[in-house]
Formats: sequence, C-alpha cells, structure tokens
Amino acid sequence: MHRKSFIILSLYFILGFLNACSDSNHESKEEIIDAVELINTNFPNKRSELSVLMRTLYNDTKAEKKLLTNKEYSSIDWISKYANLLTVKQTDDSNNDKVFEAFGNSFLSLLKAYQNTTENNRISNYNLLITDCMNCHQAFCLGPIVIIKKLPITIKK
Repeated sequence: MHRKSFIILSLYFILGFLNACSDSNHESKEEIIDAVELINTNFPNKRSELSVLMRTLYNDTKAEKKLLTNKEYSSIDWISKYANLLTVKQTDDSNNDKVFEAFGNSFLSLLKAYQNTTENNRISNYNLLITDCMNCHQAFCLGPIVIIKKLPITIKK
C-alpha cells in the first residue's frame, strides 16, 4: 500500500509541477497527464476482483513475513478474508477451470492450516502457503512470480 501511495503522491507532484510550469494559454488535452492511466500501467492486468484480491493477499503475506521474522504474527482472519477466492471475477474467464479450482482449494486448505497452526509450525506453514502461490502462478499467471519469490522465510537451524 505504501508503494501505491508513493506513486499517487509522486504523480500529483509531477502534475502540479507541470501545471505550474506550463503556459495556460497553450495547454491542450494532450499535455495533461492522466494520473489514472499512469497508475494503471503499473498493473498490467485491469482490476478484476481476483487481481485485487491477489494484490491484497500479496500485501498481507509481505506484512506477515515482516512480523514472522520478528517472532510475531497478524490477527488477520485469513480464512474469512480470502474465502471467496474461487468465486470472484477473474481477469481471464478461460482460466476458471478444474485446475484453477484445485489450486484454489489447495490454497484455501493451506490458509486454514496457517491460521490454525501452532507457534512451532507457523513459519513452515507460511512457507507452504507461499510455495502454493508459486505453483498456481506458474500455471496461470507468470507475472507475479518475481515478487512471490521474495516472500518465503529462510528457516534458521
């Protein structure tokens, strides 16, 4: 969320700067930067319900990683928050098949295991969840793999 806020604030600063430096008599529609379009270029898939849910999940798991590395964890009700994973509108409806359903059900099972885990298994169950994300994205949507690879926690022995 911080990155999005930074991008939005930066765009408004740029827009303000361009507006202040432009000659108002020569301003045209082509010279006005559409901030919404610039923001959308950072997210190649339009905002389907599933893509929004996935971005929320990424933010939550990234925050959870920080907490877990400090021997803490969030109070998110993971099961309720992501229960609609299989029913939300997808960016590409052709992906809505038995394979996606299997990945989704696996993820929801691992999410439940993570939420109900013991302290001793919290990091390993978190890592299983992230591995499941990777597996699904290798089959359906390769783009996020780069950032998902940054989410696992190395377990020190």
